[in-house]
Amino acid sequence: MRAFFQSVLGLAFGGFFLWLALRMVGSDELLQAVSVVQLHWIGVALCIFAVDMALRVKRWQFLLSDTVKLSNGQVAKALIIGYMVNNLLPARLGEIYRADFVKRHYGGSRSSVLGTIVVERLLDGFAVVLSLSLGLLVLYVSRGIDSPVLTTLAIVAALGCTAAFGAVFWFHKLNWLFRQIPWSWLTSRLEDFSLALQALKMPGFHYPIILTGLIYMLEALVLWAALTAAGIDVGLAGVLIVLGTAVLSTLLPTAPGYVGSLQIAYIFALAPFGYEAPQAFIAATISQVFLAGSLIVTGLLIMFYMNVKRLAVRHVS
Repeated sequence: MRAFFQSVLGLAFGGFFLWLALRMVGSDELLQAVSVVQLHWIGVALCIFAVDMALRVKRWQFLLSDTVKLSNGQVAKALIIGYMVNNLLPARLGEIYRADFVKRHYGGSRSSVLGTIVVERLLDGFAVVLSLSLGLLVLYVSRGIDSPVLTTLAIVAALGCTAAFGAVFWFHKLNWLFRQIPWSWLTSRLEDFSLALQALKMPGFHYPIILTGLIYMLEALVLWAALTAAGIDVGLAGVLIVLGTAVLSTLLPTAPGYVGSLQIAYIFALAPFGYEAPQAFIAATISQVFLAGSLIVTGLLIMFYMNVKRLAVRHVS
């Protein structure tokens, strides 16, 4: 019931944001923005995006190492399929599906795997807040432009990340409370989840931190190439602001593929640089169709291959 409510809420928000974005975009201006799209820059973005995903695989593999030992290929399958589900279904259900996928195919505890995903997303959260804050600082210093809306967003996001970090860091202190729960199955799951969160304190945790920095450098390059494909040139400040705003917009309840909310995020993020809504709309759509779309296609192909392989094994046996 909760998932159904989140899905309905996401579709409602997504529909509203898409309606709002379309109200800002005239058909003639939209066609003009489409006409200047440079496909070769989309190809560049996709190539960088592939390297970005490879680093994400290595980061999650490290976080999983105390929970379940997986090969690069196994981690890649779970990660890409989880991201695919995130883009196809509302309410970020892909994170739960990813944990379930690992349990069903490779073993381990769903709760433990979900704990590693929480740590992974916490690292992403700090990187995104840092990107947005740095972008706003560069914009103010270089151009003297201040955006109260985006600054407020950065402050709220920073406070949220700090609170989340505190909750994750001290979650294990509640283990005594979990043991008072009369249902042993729930106690064991909460303790598994708590143990996985301790990845924050594991030796070598600087490794996923370094990987997160590299990942977001590549994310910035991917976004720069995608913006260039749409004929948008906003420099370092603009790329960081769009990156931070776009990623934070995905935390809202929204429609599949972040339709609507991502368009609005791009429109607000690019407004301080003088770009009109049609160009921002097209830039967001490029990210959805080509970047998110590549994850969806790859995820579907992986699932198709795994199903065919399983059927072949059953047929032989």
